[in-house]
Amino acid sequence: MHSAYVCLEKLVVPMQVNEREEIYPTRSEFGALFRLVNEELHRRIEAADSTIASLRDALGKSVNPPQVAKLSPAPPACP
Repeated sequence: MHSAYVCLEKLVVPMQVNEREEIYPTRSEFGALFRLVNEELHRRIEAADSTIASLRDALGKSVNPPQVAKLSPAPPACP
């Protein structure tokens, strides 16, 4: 996680132009940042999927209440 913050700091904090090594984040720092972002995005997508599934279940139950078996009418009496 520290590498991810270092990467962000290098991208955001202004540096002197002649400090070339410190201006650009390293590949491993970018990797750490992307892993962190991907993990958080995955967590949020799972939470959204779970919420959507719960809403669909709730809406499905309210829109389509369980059907009660209906009895068929008795056949007409024979003459």
